[in-house]
Amino acid sequence: MSDPHTPRSQAFLAAYLANGRNGTAAHRVAYGGKATRYVRASAASRLLKDPRIQAVLAEADREADARLAAALGDAAVSKQRIAEELAKLAFADPSACFSIGPDGSPVPDWARIAEGQAAGVIEVTVEDLKLTHLSKVREARRVRIKFANKRTALMALAHLMGYLPEHRRHDEHDDPTQLSDAELDAAIGDDGDGSCD
Repeated sequence: MSDPHTPRSQAFLAAYLANGRNGTAAHRVAYGGKATRYVRASAASRLLKDPRIQAVLAEADREADARLAAALGDAAVSKQRIAEELAKLAFADPSACFSIGPDGSPVPDWARIAEGQAAGVIEVTVEDLKLTHLSKVREARRVRIKFANKRTALMALAHLMGYLPEHRRHDEHDDPTQLSDAELDAAIGDDGDGSCD
């Protein structure tokens, strides 16, 4: 990293990069004192506008992007692999995890679970219990299998595959109070004659 101009601004940068880019907190770490939150936020904003600090932050961003790209490459992350994993979650069948016991209750059957089905299992809890009824004690085992949220996985997969429209951010051009009468008429399909047909 290149060197900003003072030891305090260096401390500010280190704290800013270490704490998730919270300028107010970074200013408190670097400069101390009893300034108000508003004063710290203003001072941090002013520091962040300094071209030397912006250059250091840009370099830190480039380094972080390079580390992320390397990590993604090492893990073989791709759009196709993400889609495959989401499909496993979305289409996992909980009934493939158990068979029906002689008493009609579900019994976990791990031999029936294929690899794609196992990907949908996010938690397995096994509890050994001692049940008492009329002074008789019997041992029992409770097995709980929790699956990933199918709807969330389906929505993420549909979005990745392009089946859902992109969410559009609204800006000042979307504010109908800022439109002229002609623009508003055109937007709502009014021909300007005042009729409601």
